Amino acid sequence: MTRTSAGTINCSGPAMPSRMPTEVMDERIAKLPKRPIILPCYDRRGCFFAEVLGYELTKAGHDVRGRYTLPWEYFVARGRPPHVETWIAENSKNVWAKSAHYVAGAMAAVSQWTGVVAVIALLALISRALRLPTHTHPDGGARAEQAGRRTWRRRRSSSA
Repeated sequence: MTRTSAGTINCSGPAMPSRMPTEVMDERIAKLPKRPIILPCYDRRGCFFAEVLGYELTKAGHDVRGRYTLPWEYFVARGRPPHVETWIAENSKNVWAKSAHYVAGAMAAVSQWTGVVAVIALLALISRALRLPTHTHPDGGARAEQAGRRTWRRRRSSSA
């Protein structure tokens, strides 16, 4: 019999041979701690032997609560390892988060030479340059919106 980290007792392996005399079995049962026992079983044969063992344990004065046919559900799951958590966190970032991280790193590197104010001004200049091809007119595209409204009005008035 070996004790696991969860406080359960494993009655299999070389410590518990499959065939043993009744006297040896009675000695081993007497060594078990007096606390509630749930017997796991997977199939008919295992459940039969769990029932027989439950009978023997009850005869010896132990508190047998019954058999459990789904022992894989009777454990507390551990958390993920740290390297898996970091990998999931890294791969769950979207394009915007990755680009923001890259820009922040570049900003931190450049700000050591020029200062934070100059880096902010540089980022403002870069953002304006990126928008330049889409908004070339000084009124910010208001003229294009007005032209679109006029066209829509003409179509509507001509169809009526």
